[in-house]
Amino acid sequence: RRYPGLTAAFFQIDAGDVSPNMVDNNDALITYSGYGGENYVRSAEIMGENQARVVIKTLVEPHLCSETLLSGTVKARMTNTNYSALAVGENKTCPAVIGISFLGGTEDGRGPLMEEGWNQQYLEKSFLRQGVAKATKLFTRTLLGLGEPSEEVLQCQYPKVTGIPSGIGENHATPSILPLQAFKIGQFLLAVVPFETTSIAGYRIRKQLKKDFTESLSSLSETSEKVFVEVLALSNAYIAYMSTYEEYQVQHYEGASTYFGPHQLQNTIA
Repeated sequence: RRYPGLTAAFFQIDAGDVSPNMVDNNDALITYSGYGGENYVRSAEIMGENQARVVIKTLVEPHLCSETLLSGTVKARMTNTNYSALAVGENKTCPAVIGISFLGGTEDGRGPLMEEGWNQQYLEKSFLRQGVAKATKLFTRTLLGLGEPSEEVLQCQYPKVTGIPSGIGENHATPSILPLQAFKIGQFLLAVVPFETTSIAGYRIRKQLKKDFTESLSSLSETSEKVFVEVLALSNAYIAYMSTYEEYQVQHYEGASTYFGPHQLQNTIA
């Protein structure tokens, strides 16, 4: 009512390894304070108030903010991609497997059963860990009715230690056909993915798409001094995380929750 004709958009971008529930005090200590609120509900209110404050400031004091008029064509494309077998050169994705480290939880919400970092090298150092992995295997296969990953799948997912083979067998719980989408509004490109994307994964997507998008605009005679590319995550579907190849190797929560193997990001960008 105060600003008729206004449309404001708030994107969930590459926040897969970012948390509003942790506060860096600049003294080597991290406070788990829920973004300053006494509980998660109040923390969510504070985050919403902060976003609204920025919008209002932009409207009241526009001279403090940069602005660019978007011009050119408007286009949209969507494709459905088989992530269980997406091959780019010698690199390919794998049928969905959740790593056992997802049970360790995240920095602002640890799981009760184990810590992060259970990759194959970590597993080989302890018979106790190997026993836990076998017990998890028995539980997921017997009680959940999931299939047994083949040796090919295990090698494809390496160094992930299998927790739940959610994309294996007739009763698989994870879909493999997933939507990827792109919106072009003038010199602004929005890449839409169904994953929680980590910060560096999002950076790599934007970096490559900005290069490709700039070349595409030139071919359309829509050159511009400024080109904008952003990642819209968790959209059209939701299939856990998308981490970088390097993050996948250490198998913290984000890597363990990257279902389709170590090349999921690279093959998405390609």
